[in-house]
Amino acid sequence: MYAYIKGTLTQLTSHSATLDVQGVGYILLIPLSVYKQLISKVDQTITLHTDYVVREDSIRLFGFLTPKERDIFINIRDVSGIGPKTALSIIGHLTLPELTSAVATKDIATLTRIPGIGKKSAERLALDLKDRLPTHTTAPTIATQIPLLDDAISALINLGYQPKSAKTAIEKVLDNQSFDQTNEGLATLITAALKKI
Repeated sequence: MYAYIKGTLTQLTSHSATLDVQGVGYILLIPLSVYKQLISKVDQTITLHTDYVVREDSIRLFGFLTPKERDIFINIRDVSGIGPKTALSIIGHLTLPELTSAVATKDIATLTRIPGIGKKSAERLALDLKDRLPTHTTAPTIATQIPLLDDAISALINLGYQPKSAKTAIEKVLDNQSFDQTNEGLATLITAALKKI
């Protein structure tokens, strides 16, 4: 029903944010991670992406800083036996990479560190969220580092190496490591690639 709400942040607690929109105050429940990022924004205009949850005994708005965070919350709250309150706790205590990694590796120990999550709930999360969360990788893909890839290959060719072997060596390095898009990063990449040839 509501995609997002933009207004002045008038009140903030560790679990809720109040937005004033043309004289109407909206209370949105938020995860701890969002609270930490909003502390310095009281009395400023902000936008929170929302999930509107209607239950037999309550109507509640949940607020998030990004649409992706909201969508992940929806996926989590839809897991049997979890619900919005626990989903909010999960979002607030684990980053997306941490959550994705814990689900992918069935890291029950990490999941049970979240308040309100026991062993059975953690096992259910690991099973039900496996195909619902976006794939996350800590290392950038080769595609995100094409400028470095091209420059490094050219450098190796200029040093006398064959284009094919130069490209293979650079790609092997970029598969496992990321480099800054700077001359220093380029030099480090070339050095690492030389060890692969």
